[in-house]
Amino acid sequence: MADTLVLAYSGRPETAREIARLASTGAEIVTVTVDLGQAEDLEQICLEARTAGAARTHVVDARDRFAAEVLLPALRAGATGPSAVRPTALARPIVAAVLAEIARIEKTSRVAHGGVGADGAAFARLLADHAPGLEVVALDAAATARDAAAPRIGANLWGRTVLFPAPSDAWTPVPATLFTRTSDPTAGVAQLAQVDLTFEHGVPVAVNGIPMSFLEVAEVVDTIAGDHGVGRIDQITPAFAPAGPLRGDREITEAPAAVTLATALADLERARLDPRLAMFKTQLSAQYAAIVDSGDWYSPTRQALDAFVATAMSSVSGTVRATLSRGACRVVGRELADPSPRAVTSSSAGVEPAL
Repeated sequence: MADTLVLAYSGRPETAREIARLASTGAEIVTVTVDLGQAEDLEQICLEARTAGAARTHVVDARDRFAAEVLLPALRAGATGPSAVRPTALARPIVAAVLAEIARIEKTSRVAHGGVGADGAAFARLLADHAPGLEVVALDAAATARDAAAPRIGANLWGRTVLFPAPSDAWTPVPATLFTRTSDPTAGVAQLAQVDLTFEHGVPVAVNGIPMSFLEVAEVVDTIAGDHGVGRIDQITPAFAPAGPLRGDREITEAPAAVTLATALADLERARLDPRLAMFKTQLSAQYAAIVDSGDWYSPTRQALDAFVATAMSSVSGTVRATLSRGACRVVGRELADPSPRAVTSSSAGVEPAL
């Protein structure tokens, strides 16, 4: 009987080639594709996996789980700020969890994934924490090297990222065709769009007065803000060499909802938190972001930080009014929830509702 290997599969050509190679060794390949809101043809991805030699394919809709278990805690902790949204890193805990769950269903302890470099190390740590008995099978070294040298594209509910591994041209602007989730900020309409975001204890619960789940809020705000070019980030992911200048990868991110919600929540926090508590939470946010990046999501440290965030956010309730135009999200008013006094909001003249 062939050994079963469960492979995390997103449809990248390199991983498809690995299906064929591993299947040729006699292993029974079972692929797992996790729906995190990446807006791709998942049926076509599964068809390609079977064509490449997969014996079975699984598609798992984890959008609600991703939003509730990962994105919301990270947003409230401040680990998804406008300059560091982390859509790829935030996806790892759910993908690792689903991969381990499918391995149990398939009655195998052998799994594989296409993560390379820091991404691969973080993924391995998440798998070890979630299911210590799993054997992580290494993919072909040559294919992994080719994958590491090529631009890597990842997308989910929280954003879309294109990573250009160093050395790359960090001076030349990327072509407009690279962006698929945001409109060109320079070509946007001059008229502002206005959006009112309501939070309860740091949790987004309504858009323009319409109650929604967090998943619905993220989807609606992503569309509104993306139409106005909000959420484009072009940055170098730092990586220090033992000696010499700063080195790193160029990371292009589109994250309209993440940037808008993080901007609005940060403004509400400034209005509600004691200054000393706010300063401490800023320090905590950096630690939380490091936990996300390193793959220590299931650690006791994160659980302790979540407990602190829950206490700090107990007073962070109210509605934030933001305008969206030509790539910019600006807070123009806020209304604090009782018993705090109501703040004075700016005029909304000349602003059209976003919904």
